[in-house]
Amino acid sequence: MNKTLECLNIAHRIQKRKPWLHFSDADFIQLCPYEKEPIFVTIMGNAKTTYGIGFYFGNRAFEDLLYVLDNPDLPELQRFRYTDALTIYFDKKDEMEAEDLALLDQAEIKITKAQRGPLLRKLNYNIPSSYNDVDLDRLMHALGILEKALDRYEAKHPEVYFAYGELLRFKESAKGTWVLRGIQMQRFYHVYLFYEFDVQKLRKSNPAKYPQQIELDFALLNTLIDDDEKDPYLPRAMMIASVSDHFMHVCQIMDPNQKIEELYAQALLDFIKKNGRPVAVIVRDLQALAAIEGIAFVLEIPFAMSNELYIIDDFIQAMQDSQKDFEEEYSKIRFS
Repeated sequence: MNKTLECLNIAHRIQKRKPWLHFSDADFIQLCPYEKEPIFVTIMGNAKTTYGIGFYFGNRAFEDLLYVLDNPDLPELQRFRYTDALTIYFDKKDEMEAEDLALLDQAEIKITKAQRGPLLRKLNYNIPSSYNDVDLDRLMHALGILEKALDRYEAKHPEVYFAYGELLRFKESAKGTWVLRGIQMQRFYHVYLFYEFDVQKLRKSNPAKYPQQIELDFALLNTLIDDDEKDPYLPRAMMIASVSDHFMHVCQIMDPNQKIEELYAQALLDFIKKNGRPVAVIVRDLQALAAIEGIAFVLEIPFAMSNELYIIDDFIQAMQDSQKDFEEEYSKIRFS
């Protein structure tokens, strides 16, 4: 049996246990194979809306998930840029795509129209993409450990105070034995590198002052790019907007595979060179903050972080609305 079908079969076995009856959507399970990166798991279904299992590999992916959960007012579109997960959804048969149903047939998973079956999805930050062999190996390994953890949980019922910041940890020792217990959740803040620049040259440049605050963000756009060489993805654009007059100074699509800290820093330096020092700079997250902090300190520019950037977010919403209007008008056109 190939890896995709094996993952579907393990997921289907877990689904039949209805693990969402034991865990809420906001409870976390940590799987800790010996001397390997931890895997964080969320089980969806207790709220009776979405059913599934999300796997977040490593502390960075988990911290990004917590950032989204800690900031419910984050614009919905921008949430995707903080999501790095291998996910299995349990959808009803009549809600599934033809290719998903074909995989269930190959895996010999039989479900009725009203029943749910597993389907695989992947979101690598802003790129919804297909599973590759590495993903399937990681997912198969994680599913196998989760199945063992659920066996142990249903047999032992260890006390876990999820509401008080605990998570359920299933940890492997050097001898290969596994221990399941509730522990206090720790935060593993990712350390972003400060952008290096010529401090003396910047200090001597003595730029003029720009009389407004600006917003700076490497924002996700709701326009799917279909590239023949890779899976479709949502592009990101470097944006700089002034707050008082709502003027968009920069809106340039950039390669998200470049060093993002460098993109932020260079965008700010270019703005200062062209327009002068802003009254203040407002960014959305810690990655942007780390990128511009040194520049702002040298030039004595106040800076702040806010998960809502009103000018940029309004601009992106206007782009979405305009695109929707265009598509509605275009759909009325009939060609001979």
